[in-house]
Order: sequence, then structure tokens, then C-alpha cells
Amino acid sequence: MRTVVFLFAFVFPCWMPSQEAQEPILAPPAKRAFRYPGKIETSYDQSKDLSIIFFKLLPIKALEDPKSPGEVQFSDEWLHLTAYFVHPGTQLITPQWVTIGFLSSTENPQKYKEHALAMKIDGVWVNLGTMTVLSRTNYTRRARLPLVSETMELPVPYKRFLSLVNAKKVKLRLGRVEFDLENEHAEAMRDLAAHTVP
Repeated sequence: MRTVVFLFAFVFPCWMPSQEAQEPILAPPAKRAFRYPGKIETSYDQSKDLSIIFFKLLPIKALEDPKSPGEVQFSDEWLHLTAYFVHPGTQLITPQWVTIGFLSSTENPQKYKEHALAMKIDGVWVNLGTMTVLSRTNYTRRARLPLVSETMELPVPYKRFLSLVNAKKVKLRLGRVEFDLENEHAEAMRDLAAHTVP
């Protein structure tokens, strides 16, 4: 299963006397105890001399079927989010790209068909590009609609990733589906961003 990663950064305005305002400088947050059900993990592939830094898949709860209090309910309709970056060797190098990934399960694959990913940062939509589908599995079920599962990912420029995680409010759109970036997802991305510098 492939994984994927979001980053967080604070914005420090860059100002010089007698000149027009410059673009803000983005920097990752300081390491702290980030609050989400997971942690940043590292895996090293000795044969390729590559390290991958990631957080494991987190469910996007807003897209799951609603549950009544005390009810245990398992839905076939879900979407999970991850993010990661890679660097050569074992010595940390700040990445140029951070990859965002999703694992989906749905009876209606048309809603993700275009695989276009966009984000709305503080009210402004930005198109990130088209995700690459790494795998697609069709499950035939008796007396039920077929189930389609897809693993997809998209590398995002590091600075764009920092602007995403630095925003006060973020909405994502995958295909035809829109959802808010929940606090635990933002915290996971901030944690990942904090691990992009030594």
C-alpha cells in the first residue's frame, strides 16, 4: 500500500524599505506533540538507498456513512488520506516535492473518475493536477453493486504543500467530491512538515 503526506508551515512576511512587498517566506513548524491518531514513520530501502518519511492512512470521516450513538457500522464507501516524501540516503534532506495519496472504496467510481485534485486555501481554489492511479481493483458482490478500490497519488511542490498546511482553512476536491481538511489531517501534515528539516 502506498502512502502519502501533507506539510504545515508558518508564514513570515518579507519586507524591505522603499520596495514593494515581497512574497512571504514559508517555513515548517517547530517539532512538538501534534495531536492525531498516528505518528511520523521512516522506512529505508537499502537496495535503492532511499528513505521515505510518511504518516499512515487516516480516514476522512466526513465522507463515511453517519452512525447513530453506540452503533457500530462498517461502510463500503470511504476515502483515506496519507502523505510522504523521499530523500536519498539516511541523512535528512529537505524535499522538493511532497506526495499526497488517497485510498478509496466506492460503489460509484464516477465521482473520482477525473482524479483531478484541487485545494481551496482561505477561499481561493488552486488546481494541483491529476492524480496517478497506482492500482484499481474491482470487487463483484452478490446482489450488490460492484465495489471499486483505487490507490492514487500526486506529487506537490514543497512550497505549495507548505502554503496548504499553513492556511487557516483548507478544502480539498478530488474528482467531484469536496471535503474539509479535518484537524487531525492538518496536524498529521504539520507533523510531516516539521520532519522536512534536520
